[in-house]
Amino acid sequence: MIDFSPSSRRKAPVVAWAMVVLLAALFASCRPDQSYFEPSSNRAGNLLTLLADNPTYSLFVQAVQRSGYKEALGGGGGLYTAFVPDNTAMQAFLTERGFASIEAIPLTQLNRLVGNHLVPSSMLYPYDFQTQKYNAKKDNRYLSAGEKFLSVQYKSDNDFTVNGVKVTGAPTSSGNGVYYPIERFLTPQRSIDSLLQTDFTEFYKMVARFKYRIADPRVRPIQRPDGRVDTVFVNLTRLAWNVADDANVFTFFAPTNQAVADFLRANNYARVEDVADAAIKAIVEYHLVPPPNANTYVAPRRSTDLTNGLSLTTPSGALVVGTNFQLANVTRADVVASNGVVHAVNQVFVPAYLNSTYGKAYFDRNLTLWTQVFDKAEARAVFNKRETDQQGYTLLAPNDAAFAAANITSTTISSMTKAVAEAIVNNHTVGANARLADLVAGTAYKTLVGPDKVYRGNGTFTSVGGKAVTVTKPDVTGRFGVLHVVNGLLDR
Repeated sequence: MIDFSPSSRRKAPVVAWAMVVLLAALFASCRPDQSYFEPSSNRAGNLLTLLADNPTYSLFVQAVQRSGYKEALGGGGGLYTAFVPDNTAMQAFLTERGFASIEAIPLTQLNRLVGNHLVPSSMLYPYDFQTQKYNAKKDNRYLSAGEKFLSVQYKSDNDFTVNGVKVTGAPTSSGNGVYYPIERFLTPQRSIDSLLQTDFTEFYKMVARFKYRIADPRVRPIQRPDGRVDTVFVNLTRLAWNVADDANVFTFFAPTNQAVADFLRANNYARVEDVADAAIKAIVEYHLVPPPNANTYVAPRRSTDLTNGLSLTTPSGALVVGTNFQLANVTRADVVASNGVVHAVNQVFVPAYLNSTYGKAYFDRNLTLWTQVFDKAEARAVFNKRETDQQGYTLLAPNDAAFAAANITSTTISSMTKAVAEAIVNNHTVGANARLADLVAGTAYKTLVGPDKVYRGNGTFTSVGGKAVTVTKPDVTGRFGVLHVVNGLLDR
C-alpha cells in the first residue's frame, strides 16, 4: 500500500537524494577499468576506416584489404574484436617468413593469418576479458575467425596479453568493433597433427593410419543455382583441427624418429607399415591424454604437471609417470599447439597387454581376425591372470587365410556370441609353454577346453577329427608363453 500521508511527503526529498547517492556509488563501483567505460574514441565509423586513418597500421590494413575480411571490417560483417600489430611488428613477421611484401603471401595463408587476429561476433573490452563475461567456459580462450583459439589474459592495463603477446595500448572503438594494438604479429599455432607431420615423421606414419574423410570445417558449403551443394572434403586425424569443441584439446607424447626405429627393431619389424592396425591404434592412443569429457575444459598437462606417480588416463589404459617416464627422457617439453601441448620422448610407450604373449598377435597383419575373436571372447583378463600367476601357455593362432577358408569374416565375428568366441580361443590354446623344438612327435597336448591336439612333427598338429594344421610362423615369445601361427582352424 502506498503511503500518501503528509509525513511521507516531507521525507520524499531525503529519500530521493539518498537514492541518487546510492546509484552514484553503485555506478562508481562498476568502473574497475576506465578504458572499458570510456573507450579512447567514440563508436562512429568502422574498424577498417579507423585503422586506415592511422599510418602506424598501414601494413595490417594492406593485409585486410587483400584478404577476405575487407568487407567485414569495413562494416558489412558484424562485430569484431581485433588485435592489431603495428608496421614494425608486421615487417618483422614478413622478414622472418621471407615475404618481400603483403602481396607475396599466398591468399589462402593470408586469410588465415588475418583471421587469427580477429574474434568475430564480439566487441570485448578489458573488463570483459578480466571477468570472462562473455566466455561460457571461463577458460580465457576465444575462437578467432581463423579457427584458432586465442588465449587472452587480462590482469591489469600493464599485464594484458593475447597468446603471450603484450597488448600495448587502450582499445579503440568503432561502430562495428574494437581494436587493440599489440607488439608482435600473432602467428597461428600449429595443430598437434601438423607438428607431428614435420617434427615426428615416423610416429606420424602411425597416426596417419587412422585418417578419416570429413567436410573441411574451414570452408563453407556452396549451394549452386541448381540446388546442388559443393562441399570440400579432407582426410584428417582427430589431432588435426582446432575448432570450438573441447574434445579436441589434448596432451600428446610424441616419440622421436630414433625411438620409433628402436621400437621396430625390438619387435623385428623393418618399417611402421608392417605393423598391424590393432597394435598401431593402441600404441597411438597410449600417447594421447584427452580431456575427461567434451563438456569440461581441462588444460593440457605441461611438464611441470608430470609429477612422479601421476596416472594419466588414455584410451588404451593408464599411463603412469613413475612407471613409463622413468624409462624415457622427455627430450623436448611443452611444445604448445593450437589444440594442446606436445612432449617429445625418446621411447615408444606400449600398453602392457601388447608386451604379453597373446599381445604379440596384435602386431601381426595376418592375425587380424584372430585378435578380433580374442577380443570378442574378452580373453585378455583370463590370459593376464595366467601370466600374473606365471602359468605357461601356447597359442595356435589361425591366420586370416584360415578364417577366410572357414567363411569367418569381421562381420561374422561382430555378430558372434562371446561363448562361441571363447570356444575358438580355448580350442587353440595348449596349457603349457612349448616352443616348436620342445614338442614331441606323436604326443597329445591338452587344450584349455576341448579334445587334446596331437603333434605329428614337422610343425603339424591334428585334432581328434583328423584335421591337420601346419605352423607357418613359430616361436613368437612373450613373458610366459609361446605363440605359433597356423594355417587352419582346428575342429573340436
